[in-house]
Amino acid sequence: MLPLFALLPQPSAAQVLPYDLDFAESEPATVPAAEPGSERAVDVAKAPVANSEAAYGPFRVLDAQRVALVGITDSDSVAHFETLLRDNPGIATIEMVDCPGTGDDRANLRLGRLIRAKGLATHVPANGFVASGAVELYLAGQRRSAENGAEFAVHSWEDDAGHEPSDFAADAPQNRAYLDYYQAMGMSDDEARSFYAMTNSVPFSSAKWLSAREMDRWARFDVPAAVPATAPAQVTAPQYARAARPASLGFRARNYGPFRVLDDTRAAMVGVTNAATPAAFNAMLRDHPGIATIDMVECPGTDDDRANLRLGQMIRAKGIATHVPANGWVASGAVELFLAGVKKSAEPSARFAVHSWEDDTGRGPSDYSMNAPKNRAYLDYYRTMGMSDGEARAFYAMTNSVPFSRARWLSAAELARWTRIERANPARGRFAQAAIGGRAAF
Repeated sequence: MLPLFALLPQPSAAQVLPYDLDFAESEPATVPAAEPGSERAVDVAKAPVANSEAAYGPFRVLDAQRVALVGITDSDSVAHFETLLRDNPGIATIEMVDCPGTGDDRANLRLGRLIRAKGLATHVPANGFVASGAVELYLAGQRRSAENGAEFAVHSWEDDAGHEPSDFAADAPQNRAYLDYYQAMGMSDDEARSFYAMTNSVPFSSAKWLSAREMDRWARFDVPAAVPATAPAQVTAPQYARAARPASLGFRARNYGPFRVLDDTRAAMVGVTNAATPAAFNAMLRDHPGIATIDMVECPGTDDDRANLRLGQMIRAKGIATHVPANGWVASGAVELFLAGVKKSAEPSARFAVHSWEDDTGRGPSDYSMNAPKNRAYLDYYRTMGMSDGEARAFYAMTNSVPFSRARWLSAAELARWTRIERANPARGRFAQAAIGGRAAF
């Protein structure tokens, strides 16, 4: 079945947090062959769902005037942005929430010029971060602002041959592309050269972190940036990726399937689970036995419900807590994993989506008796997670009231009707989304 990136307009922020930016991979996990389980991940493109923000590549529409940027830009981002503005002509501000960089610098510079041409403002919320190629997009704002707690990271680029800026003449096309871009964003020639030299003082494999105050030295906040009277000719940028590597960002993040280790006690979950995920989870705990909390950042569902329920039982058995950060979202089969937390917490802007499952034959829960093994598996699971028999049946009936091809979105407060959700107060890792709105207990 299609993973969640294919059925619904996703809720705000955070997707798809393609946080597979050069993470060191653990050895591939292996699991014994098993019968395929039913698949249950929300397909994002089809179902019109209330209370969810439309997604355009890494952009998430927040309201009529604001859009969030979350994730890496790529060669398709310019087209996504143009479609976004066609559908939402009132957009005036880009909230740069969690922006690791770009997979295509040439397209990224085109995107920056488009942002400037449309007169949009750029803003980094508290605890937001803008790194690597995304800094160019921040500079594109006609007005720029950042909250205390916002962070920026810069480093040099590297092309497909392993060359960096210092391997070319200062006025070579590879370097001119950036100098001309910075001037188009309002810097003088000297300012552009100084800023470029500062970014290139850090090798591609590392990064220099800047606070909002430090970034203000290079790009003044809340002041419309001037556009040069004569825009310099555009020079084609080299084709290469420039997304900040985790080692650059001050932590050693590792991938274990959809899990990303944030620190000694926290892991982020980003993506769809499958038959290999229980083994990947075991490998993560073997290498990081102190993991106590899973931050569920962007969790579309599962490709294997049988393995997914097994994973949930493992999470509960290990006494691990589950948490959904601000603007994080948990959908479809991933809701079972949230329920597995020995303690569960979610920020008020977190979103959850439920719907019924569908097996390989196209059948759903209503095609079987309530006591058939396919239905009992879920009822037994919910009881294992602390629900009474009546609560389990009521919750299962609610999820199955929505056909597989659609989804019902729930706020944290709404989901709290079905399971205890504690007041959120986590120490956020870098994969957790920065809050755009205020906090409130529910």
